[in-house]
Amino acid sequence: MFKFIFNHRLNQTVIVSAFLAFNVSSGVLLENPVAHAAPPQAPISTGLPETLPLDILSRGRFVPFQELGTPMRPPLGAGFVLNGQAIPNQNRQKLEEVFGEEFFARIPPGTRIFPTTNRDRLEVWEYPAGTQIAHLISFRTDPIEIFEFRIQQKLPDERWAFGTYSPENGRLVLQKYVGFPNVSYFLRLANGKDAEISFKRINLQSCRHCHFHNSAGNHQYPSTDYAGPAGFVPANLELKSSWAERYLDQNGHFPF
Repeated sequence: MFKFIFNHRLNQTVIVSAFLAFNVSSGVLLENPVAHAAPPQAPISTGLPETLPLDILSRGRFVPFQELGTPMRPPLGAGFVLNGQAIPNQNRQKLEEVFGEEFFARIPPGTRIFPTTNRDRLEVWEYPAGTQIAHLISFRTDPIEIFEFRIQQKLPDERWAFGTYSPENGRLVLQKYVGFPNVSYFLRLANGKDAEISFKRINLQSCRHCHFHNSAGNHQYPSTDYAGPAGFVPANLELKSSWAERYLDQNGHFPF
């Protein structure tokens, strides 16, 4: 079964088959890096491995970047209660007393991101298959403890796989829970304070929808099924300047 989708990046209509499978080449980063293009009804993590090493960022030679300071920040969860006090999701300053966030990106060796312009004269990026955008969420403990490792990976059929991993038994394990499970943590923060925090985890299937409607680069995506990065987009001017220079220094090639 085929469907026709207008690709604004290429200014042409493309045919997508939900039954074709592709292999993802992701360099040395992922364990068991074989991936398949996901039909719309499949979990949005289809194409990602079940586990990742804890040192994925150094092993994959990811380079950190500054996330766009947009009003709609990536959600950490919902229904936060910190030391008995309810904390609104929008009170990021208070939540940042407990959580730390970092953002990273890499592209497969020997590839580049190609900036183009669509018919509306907006800059769009052609990300190579295997591009990975990572969001590391940690607790502000000493040493730092990982809460979640979120990753987006570009698939060869133009879709992006979205996965959320949690540390288990010395590795990062892909999460497959349903709904909004409740979690609680008792932490000794690096500043010496104790923190008891409980909240609901994010809906694993909501990422594409959120990214399509809240990305500063959503003009790049023809539909929700093809939504990709929210902050690693042309509007983030740091990427083609300081991030690209750091990428060149670390990995030996310019990423654009």
